[in-house]
Amino acid sequence: MDWLPHFRPGTTEHRATLPNGLNVRWFERGEGPVVLCLHGFPELSVSWKHQLAALSDTHRVVVPDMRGYGGTDAPLPVRAYSLEQLCSDADGLIQTLGVQDVHLLGHDWGGAVAWDFAWRFPERVRTITVLNCPAVPVMARAMLTIPGQALRSWYMAFFQLPWLPEWAMGRNPEDTVMRGFMKGSLNPDVFTPDAVAPYIEQVRDRGLRGGIHYYRANRRVLGGSKRPIQAPAQLIWGVGDPFLGPWFLEPRRWRGITEDLAIHRVEGAGHWIQQEQPDAVNALLQTWLETHWTN
Repeated sequence: MDWLPHFRPGTTEHRATLPNGLNVRWFERGEGPVVLCLHGFPELSVSWKHQLAALSDTHRVVVPDMRGYGGTDAPLPVRAYSLEQLCSDADGLIQTLGVQDVHLLGHDWGGAVAWDFAWRFPERVRTITVLNCPAVPVMARAMLTIPGQALRSWYMAFFQLPWLPEWAMGRNPEDTVMRGFMKGSLNPDVFTPDAVAPYIEQVRDRGLRGGIHYYRANRRVLGGSKRPIQAPAQLIWGVGDPFLGPWFLEPRRWRGITEDLAIHRVEGAGHWIQQEQPDAVNALLQTWLETHWTN
């Protein structure tokens, strides 16, 4: 799985064992305050290639393969993919990088981890940016009160079944990857054969058991805490997302979650926003990081 050619020249690959024992692979480029990027399902570190290229002139951009993906360990037990474990991975990686805190950037499941991490480790988070993912308690309330979201999230129930989701998604890797990107995208042309090759390789070589376990391990989690997230936060949302509805853009749904939330709508993008509209996403990120610059 040599994915360095997909990144901007000057990107380096790293591997280390975290304090919790997980063997993790990440890619990084640049110097300065760290931007830690957490990907979602069924993606990889390479899904952040456009952001690494745009932000690494002023920041140290770090893009790991999450637990269960790519070059990082994929433990067998479902319980190994709890939010507690996933947040432990992020904290361990920050320690391994030799820094005290980071600008946290997450998408999809990486966004869910980012929100939860900001509650568990507030001292580690300078700012938090999440793309197309509500915080877990916001999602939990929506599933109970918005029928349209429950319908959009039917696959979460399917992923609770034993072995069948892995078999269904692994029997034709090319079809699995392309169907997922096409269904969730308003810009299918960006998913060229070269762009999707790492994802197909992953499904073919390792399967998606680890990623599916995220849904199994956290199906009853409500998440959150009694205290709102203290770090400055922004939500960047591709408004054409077929998996997560536009109701998550309503500020009232975020009461009690964060005291300082900027919400940005990105037109012409679906769920895979950082790959579909990288220029729009990068412009928002660059402005955000300039506004919250600290040495």
